Amino acid sequence: MRIPFDAECMNVDPKTVKELFSTLKELNRLTKLDDPNSVLECSNFSDLNKQHMLRLWHAKKDEDLKWGIDVVVANSNIRKSLYPKIWLVIDGQEMEMNLEVFAKLRFEVSRALNRIDHYA
Repeated sequence: MRIPFDAECMNVDPKTVKELFSTLKELNRLTKLDDPNSVLECSNFSDLNKQHMLRLWHAKKDEDLKWGIDVVVANSNIRKSLYPKIWLVIDGQEMEMNLEVFAKLRFEVSRALNRIDHYA
C-alpha cells in the first residue's frame, strides 16, 4: 500500500531523497573506527546538513529506554479510578501522557517508519 506524502513534503526532489537514504545506509554500515567524512565528502548536501549527519552519527545510542505505565487506582476524591498514564524518558526529559495521546504517538511513529521503509 502506498502512502502519499503530506502537502508540505510535495516539494522534495526525489533524487535528493534517494541520495539521502543511500548516504544514511552507507553511514549505518560504518563502524565507530571508520571515518564518516569519507562518505559525506562524495555527497551533494550542504555543509550544515553534513554537520547534522555527523552529529547524529557520533551521538550515543540510547539503549536503555526508560518507560512505564502507571495506573491510578484510587485517590482522595474517588474510591476507584483505574486511569492509566504512560511515561517515557526522552533526552532526559520525562513525558507523561494519557492512553489516547500515546496511541496517536505510536501511530505517527509507525507511519513514519513505514514511509521510510517504502521510500528507502
